[in-house]
Amino acid sequence: MTQYNGDCPSVCPSRDMMLCVRCNHGVFRTFMSTCHVKMFRCQHPEEKLSLVSRQPCILSAPFLPESSETQGRVVEPSDEDVVLRYIRCKKYGRLEGGDMKCKFDELQV
Repeated sequence: MTQYNGDCPSVCPSRDMMLCVRCNHGVFRTFMSTCHVKMFRCQHPEEKLSLVSRQPCILSAPFLPESSETQGRVVEPSDEDVVLRYIRCKKYGRLEGGDMKCKFDELQV
């Protein structure tokens, strides 16, 4: 699976964190991992890409290149967006409750 870390990978694993990316002409695409974004960029070098969010795009199925299948699954600690989780917990008033998903370490300044 080390092949997916290259600049132009030919094999990519899926990840828990999908990406919403804006392409030319305002087209939004969901990618299953940063590896899939690299693969797309290598296959379409004329496209200018910009990251929109670390979540799937609304009304966009995950993009998979025709010549590739997702192989394996990789989970890394950076897949979780802690800031987004904190915002959601605060919005729904779960910071002081017993919800284990809303337990955060104290920030030491």
